[in-house]
Amino acid sequence: MIRDVGINPTRAALINVLKEMGGHIELTEAKKVSNEEVCNILVKHSQLKGTDIGGEIIPSLIDEIPILSIAASFADGKSTISDIGELRVKESDRLNAISQGLRAIGIKNLTDKTSITIEGKTGYIDQIDNIESFDDHRIAMSF
Repeated sequence: MIRDVGINPTRAALINVLKEMGGHIELTEAKKVSNEEVCNILVKHSQLKGTDIGGEIIPSLIDEIPILSIAASFADGKSTISDIGELRVKESDRLNAISQGLRAIGIKNLTDKTSITIEGKTGYIDQIDNIESFDDHRIAMSF
């Protein structure tokens, strides 16, 4: 259980997407702390399924796309994350960094200017010496 996690709408998008992918995630003991909605989060092992994500939810999810891409790499089937061209102009070209990192761990993926398609469960390699972070903290934390 992870206690007292901020869950305002701009932070809950990742949780909602993971639940849509089949993630067993429970939010308990919701309360307000300093006018911020918080709760405890209980996560149970679950088999995720591939999904298509894009449109309105992306602005609330843009900083979580790197870690969501990791989750998608372990999901059954393909996941496509669209409308994420903004990732190309963050601290690094995050879309390229995600793609290269996934390839380094054996996950097939395809990118274009504004999207990535990830083929879940495709040859994951768990013993990698080094993955390039491109000096980007979100890439480093995700991989």
